[in-house]
Amino acid sequence: MSLTERQQLAQALAEQLEKLGVQCVSPLPLAEGDKLRLDVLNDQRDAIISKLISWGWAPRPCNSSVRFVREGNGVVPAASMIYEIALPQTKAPVATQTHSGELADAADKARRRKLGIR
Repeated sequence: MSLTERQQLAQALAEQLEKLGVQCVSPLPLAEGDKLRLDVLNDQRDAIISKLISWGWAPRPCNSSVRFVREGNGVVPAASMIYEIALPQTKAPVATQTHSGELADAADKARRRKLGIR
């Protein structure tokens, strides 16, 4: 199964953000109507959001959360925020199918009615 351009963009963006410590919480490949959801730790939030804005994205905060992060030999809870990014929609395919037949042609239908042909 090949990915659409939108799905490839979501995948690439998620990979770049994961390198920066952001966790993508949207299932990938991203469905057509879905937004890309990201879990950003509060201590990294300003840097990550400014980077996303500099890349041309408009992240929108959705929810606060708690994520467990490694610290030493254990894990500790850390406050985080969930953001959504609306990716451009894939363009709908242009309809190339044309319909023909006696019901599709209004002029032919009018001519048949005038002649008494049913």
